[in-house]
Amino acid sequence: MNSLNLRNLLLTGSAIVLMLFIMAFPTYLFVEVFQNKSATVFLLVVFAI
Repeated sequence: MNSLNLRNLLLTGSAIVLMLFIMAFPTYLFVEVFQNKSATVFLLVVFAI
C-alpha cells in the first residue's frame, strides 16, 4: 500500500524529465546544424517510439 509514496513519485518524474532532455538535445543540435526538415521529422518519429 505504501509503494506509491512521494519519494518514488519524485524519482520517477525526474527520471522522465531527464530522459526527455537527453532525447531532445541531439534533435535540437541536428536541426541547428543541418536545417533539414525531413530528417527532423524522422528523428522526432524515432524518439516518439
